[in-house]
Order: sequence, then structure tokens, then C-alpha cells
Amino acid sequence: MTWAITSSLTDLSDLFREKLSEDGLKYTVDGELKDLKVIKEYIKVKGQDKPLEYEIKMTHRGPLMDLNVLQGAEVLFSEGLPAKNDGSVYSFQWSGAINEEGTTRVLRDFIRATSFKDIDRMVNSMKVFNSVPQNLIVAFQNGDIGFYLANNIPIRKDGKPYTGCRVLDGTTTATDWIGYVKPSDLPRVINPKKGFIVTANNRQMPDNVHLDHGATITSTIRAQRITELIQKGINAGHKFDYKDMLTIQNDTVDLMARDITPLITKIVHQMIPVLSPIEGEQAQDLIGRLATWYGDMGENSVGATVFSTW
Repeated sequence: MTWAITSSLTDLSDLFREKLSEDGLKYTVDGELKDLKVIKEYIKVKGQDKPLEYEIKMTHRGPLMDLNVLQGAEVLFSEGLPAKNDGSVYSFQWSGAINEEGTTRVLRDFIRATSFKDIDRMVNSMKVFNSVPQNLIVAFQNGDIGFYLANNIPIRKDGKPYTGCRVLDGTTTATDWIGYVKPSDLPRVINPKKGFIVTANNRQMPDNVHLDHGATITSTIRAQRITELIQKGINAGHKFDYKDMLTIQNDTVDLMARDITPLITKIVHQMIPVLSPIEGEQAQDLIGRLATWYGDMGENSVGATVFSTW
């Protein structure tokens, strides 16, 4: 058996704007004041005799954070950060804040399997995937292939989709989590009709899927390019081996760049009459460099530099 994983960019967190009491020790939820849980951490600092004392305040959802702390962590909650820092305080709930992190154990159990019956039996018996979100693909020597989403997807009380893209009202429990999706209910496929499986941090399920996987997980350009290369080989009757996998892994063609470059050059052509003679000459030169460029973002590509600068 062989296996591989890519990160599954599903929505596993929510951000709540909280209303604190004047002394900062309580928070309002469903019309009542509740005590914040206070945890003290002691951090040893080199060169200092006493450790740094750091106080963490938590609601029933998770730790309090201000926007300065959250900057740069947008990927954790589907790019849904507030645009302005107005002094608000937020609590952060994340399915990764679990008591036991079991990614290694999950992978070890998968590797021990001798068939998909073994894997299905294991997945169906699990209460939750205590692991970071992963797209897990598996192949057996007999030709069987399969995909499993290994994830802790939260179940929101109100059932509204795409809540991870919005800042939620922390003064109500209407959008609280009430549990996690059972592993047996997560997407999986064994021996798909098309004959192959692609994972490149891309969406693996349709938009009308029962579960909320988040608004920002999409069909990535890389996944589309991999699919294109595999389908091209299938259409030509090519039998793939590990060398083909290396070629696909090292491919540098950007489909978005390849597909929109003709539109860019068309716009530049239309603008040349309003440019100065020098600017027009420069534009023609750039168009010429893109005329025979087909989206290859290799490090020595002049076309890639022109496109990226544009």
C-alpha cells in the first residue's frame, strides 16, 4: 500500500466579537454575565531569572484575542478577519484546540490496512478525527485507489453555511458549536469512475454537499493543471509510472496565467494608440515576449516576469 497527504483547507474555526464587563473579567452571552476562565502561563526567557507571566482569558469557545494577535493568521478562519481594528475583543474557536493530537496515530492505522475494507471499518468506528485537516489518498498493489477526508469539522447550532468567513456575535450562543461531524459522514471515494484522484489543497466535494466545508476552499489552479496533465496522458493511451509523477510534481505551468494572457495582450493592443511613442514601443516589446509564452512560471522565464509584474 502507498499513501500521500495534502492539507485540506476546510473551515475549522470561528471568530466571535465579545462584550466584556468593565473590569474585563466577565463576558455577556444570552443576556447573562459569565466568568472568563483565566489561565496563567509561565514562559522562561533566556537571561532572566524569573519567567514571564502571561495571562490568557477564555470564554467557553476559546481564548480572547485582539486584532493585532490575529493578524497574519487569516488562513485559520477562511480569510475572515475584520478590516479595521476598533478595539473590539474576539474569542477564537478552533477545532485544532483538542486534548489529543492524533495525526500520527491515524496515519499509522491507515498504513497497517491491507484493503479498503480495513480502512472503512476503522473510519466507521472512530468518533472523531483527532488530527490536523488532511486529504488522504491511498493506493493498493491490486490497483484500488481511494480518498478520505481526515478532519474535525464542527457542527454549528444554527446550520448556516460559510460562517467562518464572518465575524460572529459572541453575545449569543446561536452560532455555537454543538459537536463534530462523525468520520463516517466525511467525504470519501474508492475507485472513482474517472480512474484517478487529485489532491492539491483543493475542494473535493460539490457545492451542494450536506456539510459546511467553508467558502474559500476551491478547485485550485494546481489541481486543475494536474488533472489536465493526467487526462492528456489518458487520452493518449499513456501508462503512467513514477517518472510521470515526478514530472507533474515539478510542472511550473500556471493555468490562470496561460488562460488570461491573451486577454491582457488584447487590452494592451487597444491602449497603444493613447500611449506616447516610447511607451507604445515598450508595450509592443512586452506583448512580443508574451506572444509565445504559455504560462510557464519557470525561474528563467521572461514571460513569467512580465506577467507577474503586470
